[in-house]
Amino acid sequence: MKIKVIEAGPRTSPIFRKKLTKMLTIIAEKEGVKAELNCILTTDNYLRKLNRTYLGKNRPTDVISFAIEDIWEIYISVDTARKRAYQYGFDAEYEIYRYGVHGLLHLIGYDHKDLSMAQAMEEKEEKYLDLWYQS
Repeated sequence: MKIKVIEAGPRTSPIFRKKLTKMLTIIAEKEGVKAELNCILTTDNYLRKLNRTYLGKNRPTDVISFAIEDIWEIYISVDTARKRAYQYGFDAEYEIYRYGVHGLLHLIGYDHKDLSMAQAMEEKEEKYLDLWYQS
């Protein structure tokens, strides 16, 4: 398993990228992920294009994830993370991490389409979000 955090838009600090890589690695190991994972930090405009092309929705979103055989990709809008963090008084880096956790859980197979799966996904998210403050 190899995890890379790639900047393709707004800049983040090297310390943050290292921590994000470490946290996603911990989660992937706990969940038994064998795939290569690329976490791409990008812009609202790029997420809008992905959302329109692959999901038929012409609007930006916070996170989109794709699994293509043994290569998984999580695209995170740093723009959206920063805006929402400002709106709600969160730390922007934590918000980016939250999107990463959410996207990774989708790739693992969790979803929020039905109530029981949504609850299971929410419990996993909360468990893994707590790691952020423990590291």
